[in-house]
Amino acid sequence: ALRDTLAGRFGADEVFLSSASIPPATYFEDEMLRQAGSCRVLLALIGPHWLTAAGPDGRPKLGAPGDWVCREIATALTAGRQVIPVLLNGVGHPQASELPPQIAALARLQGCRLDRPQYAADVDALARHLRVLIPDLSEKQPGPAGQSRADVSVTVGHSDGDVAGVSMPDGSHFDGRVDVKVERAGRESRIVGLEKLGGPKKVPVELPDHPVSGPLPGGGGTGSPPP
Repeated sequence: ALRDTLAGRFGADEVFLSSASIPPATYFEDEMLRQAGSCRVLLALIGPHWLTAAGPDGRPKLGAPGDWVCREIATALTAGRQVIPVLLNGVGHPQASELPPQIAALARLQGCRLDRPQYAADVDALARHLRVLIPDLSEKQPGPAGQSRADVSVTVGHSDGDVAGVSMPDGSHFDGRVDVKVERAGRESRIVGLEKLGGPKKVPVELPDHPVSGPLPGGGGTGSPPP
């Protein structure tokens, strides 16, 4: 979800996630380590079970042979890349004694939080940090009015579907509380209703003539909430 949100803001070419960014027939080991060693910022997402998740042998996965999470972070640290620990859903900052030696420096790095109840606000804060660390990083601008597009960029504030802002294909943007009704069909979704919440009343918003569709929330859609 974070990859898709950031790709929607800055462009897909600016964000690397191995499962989504490595094309078929590529030697994934070489590409993953190349990206980790050359990226401008590496985001290390740390969830509640990040330190304790166990493999088939019952031992923690982190730092085990073949653990790509540890190898990517260690490669970035060794190469002097900027690494941000992103603490998910209230998790505490890891201590050096809890980490494999090759990534123990992660414990000394200032991180940021990404919590589900304030996902949109936390993503905004993270985006501001990224723009400071990467001065030439710029956010994508909405397309001009009348431009023919069939996508909608949605920033989701809560996992139950509350929306903090919507950018429409015609370039218009709605801030504040917005209710979006989505009709699902396989892995695609089609927006069939949009209402802006204005005080105690809902204000209907006219949808464009052409269908507005995209990947399902949680399955790769821009701004989709964490699963």
